[in-house]
Amino acid sequence: MEKIKNLTIDVFFRLYIGVNRYKRVIITLFITISLLWGLYVYMVYYHFGFVKSLTYTLGLFAVDAKSPTEINDAFIDTGYTAEMVRDAKEWIAVYWVSLFAKFTLLLTVLLIYIRGVLSNIYRAWIKNRGGHTVVVGLGRNSRFFIESMLEKFPHRVMVFETDKENPYLYRYKNKKLSIILKDVEKIIDKLNLENAENVFISTGSDRKNIYYALHFLKQLQGNRNFGKLLVHIEDRTLRNLYSDKGTLDSHGIDMNVFSFYKESARMLFWKDALDGNDNSIIDGSEAFAINIIGEDDLSVSLVVEAFKLAHYPNGNHLHINVIAKEISPIKDKIEFAFPEMNQIKHIHLNYIELDDKTIDFYNPRAEIWNAINLKHILFSYDDITRNLSVATKVLNYTYLRRKEEVKDIKFHIATLNHKKIAKRIELSTEKNLSVFAKAEDVCSYKNLLDNDIDSMAKMIHYDYSIEESCNKSELESEDDEWNKALINDKKSSIGQAIHIPLKLKYLGLIAEKDSRNLSVQRLIELNIEAIDKSLKNRSLDALIYSEHNRWMALLRLMDYQYSDISQKDKSQRLHPLLKPLCEFSSEEQESYMVYNRNAIFKIATYQARLGNFLKVNSVNP
Repeated sequence: MEKIKNLTIDVFFRLYIGVNRYKRVIITLFITISLLWGLYVYMVYYHFGFVKSLTYTLGLFAVDAKSPTEINDAFIDTGYTAEMVRDAKEWIAVYWVSLFAKFTLLLTVLLIYIRGVLSNIYRAWIKNRGGHTVVVGLGRNSRFFIESMLEKFPHRVMVFETDKENPYLYRYKNKKLSIILKDVEKIIDKLNLENAENVFISTGSDRKNIYYALHFLKQLQGNRNFGKLLVHIEDRTLRNLYSDKGTLDSHGIDMNVFSFYKESARMLFWKDALDGNDNSIIDGSEAFAINIIGEDDLSVSLVVEAFKLAHYPNGNHLHINVIAKEISPIKDKIEFAFPEMNQIKHIHLNYIELDDKTIDFYNPRAEIWNAINLKHILFSYDDITRNLSVATKVLNYTYLRRKEEVKDIKFHIATLNHKKIAKRIELSTEKNLSVFAKAEDVCSYKNLLDNDIDSMAKMIHYDYSIEESCNKSELESEDDEWNKALINDKKSSIGQAIHIPLKLKYLGLIAEKDSRNLSVQRLIELNIEAIDKSLKNRSLDALIYSEHNRWMALLRLMDYQYSDISQKDKSQRLHPLLKPLCEFSSEEQESYMVYNRNAIFKIATYQARLGNFLKVNSVNP
């Protein structure tokens, strides 16, 4: 009965939302029909002029017309027969026009004045029903997140916005979202958060986001049914500061502190391999290069993500060329945030000062456009007009007569929140042209709440928890262990997860969704067979080497240093294993190699649990 009740209420509100969304069209249509019908009756039956007909028609919205029964009685009382009454069409026509006009008036009143009451009922229903998502703030990130939520879970979003002048309020009220124009802090204890599924915080101010996140963490603590707390913090210094101090540690809640630019970079290199789509680099030991054009925060995130990923089994070196009019700002940002980055020896960061408004920038003979094995050119200014302008000139001037020569280079344009422009570029006939940093993808439900990277990171973290635990019976569930993990520990597991596609590429394998409904155990067996078979033609030692280099690079980016101590010191950022494998003692190798081997062979389990099977890449075997 409860399900039927909820379904009935759901259908009612869906119908109400649909009607409310098009209320202006509906009201206009009914008023137009009433007026035209009335004009027709008075002009055709009564032969009135237009003005008189309009006056009488407008009167029908307020004046009662006699019903057919009343007309019949009146005519009989004055001596008319029933047959004569039936011929009085004009009286009957006026009655029906009057009835329709009054219905139009009632409908208009209901849609305009009663909607506030229904909105309050609807809001209460969402809150008590559960499974809803609370969104704090109505800025760029929130809007694209809301759009993706409405596609997947319509009518389950509750928005808090303090700015009554926000230009997007009317748009979302029209979509019948539950919008509350109050400071969420003042009513957070009344939100029934035990029934909420997710909370998304993105107000446009990092400090406000942190402030609200702390309040939500306090309210949500101990809620084992809660989904995910998403907190947008763009400023890298603030993110690191609150992560390191433990202020934003999740206290048993699944929390993702995300950055738009960081997510954009991660999504790009998850989809497009750093070394290109073929195997020419990964199968050999040649160096390769990427060009990043721009000095904004997106460029910084691209550099950092490349440093996390570019660790190849054959020791390939990567050259990252950062090209900007003024290099000092971006160089200072990177060096301040990552003082240990220069210790990552096989990745070379080159700063090149060039103004994209000068002819020298586009010179086809310039060294930046002729780098050996150049694989990607990324236009990453925080201004889509500039990205489009520079990319167009590079394609139509710098590389105009070199189409064959540059067929392996991919050009990426950051489109940010410009959805229509992104779509046009994607429909372009240029095969090596693509877009990235698309707000609709970066801030989507799929990316922030339902992505494979986080799912695998959770599995990886649990495996390490098992290996490091003295008493395995004390371990909680996989979700609970992840929820109580420190942010930096989560970063470590995510770092291992995002490197999995590179390892599979080296093995000549790809992961595909299983359509045969095989059990997870059977998929694991098949995936292990695929890895074992690939290792007959590939080097396990080379994979172990790349995994260790990846791990060292991640620790360097987290500001760790080597120290000859017995065990790692998180507070001082010191680690005894932060050195090349060739410098390990036999005892260190014996204990540590287990982790590196697991990082490779457990890919079979992680992919199987995602419903994927590993098969030979027929395009690049």
